[in-house]
Formats: sequence, structure tokens, C-alpha cells
Amino acid sequence: MTAAAVEAQRAEARRWLVKADEDVDIAHAALALDPPRTGGAAYHVQQAAEKLMKARLTMAAVPFRRTHSLNELAVQIVAFDPALAAVLDPLRPLTTWNVAYPTPRSTSSAKPSQL
Repeated sequence: MTAAAVEAQRAEARRWLVKADEDVDIAHAALALDPPRTGGAAYHVQQAAEKLMKARLTMAAVPFRRTHSLNELAVQIVAFDPALAAVLDPLRPLTTWNVAYPTPRSTSSAKPSQL
């Protein structure tokens, strides 16, 4: 790999890290509200974990598909860095928050056009 390619790879990983840091800040802000917005905080924690994993894959030059599955990303990382398994395993269940938070759950049988 050329020096320019390595630097481009590092720059892309840094962009993922900056976005992960923003998600952590938003999670902290959500928890500081009165009342705390725990669902929003959990969503942004999931997003931060996802972006951290994508940064790690980027640094290792491992391609990944567009996904929000922390399990899928963890499997890819552990394949080349098994030492991270213990760190990544507790993050896998957080994938739920990518779907659970932004999607309202209705107990009504009304269709959106009827609301």
C-alpha cells in the first residue's frame, strides 16, 4: 500500500471517529435533559459503537457493507483481531436501539392514513 493510500485510509478512519465522538456528545446531552431522554441516548450510543467499529475496519482495510448490525461488524473485526472479542461482545445487543428508538411502536390498528 502506498503512503498516500495509507494516509487516505487514516483520514477516512478519523472521519468515522469524529462522527462517533459527536454521537457520544449527543447521548450525554440527551441524558442531561429533564427528564432524561434515555431512548435517544441509547440510539446515539449504538451509533457511536457502530462508527467505532467501522473506523477499526477501515484502518484494517477490511471492506464492509452498509449495515447497522453491530454483530455483523464485530464478526468481521474479530476475524482479524480476536483479542477484541471480549470488548465487542457486550456491544452486539445494542443493535436493537438502531431500530427500537427511531421507529414508534403503535398499539393501535389504525393505518397511518387514518390518523
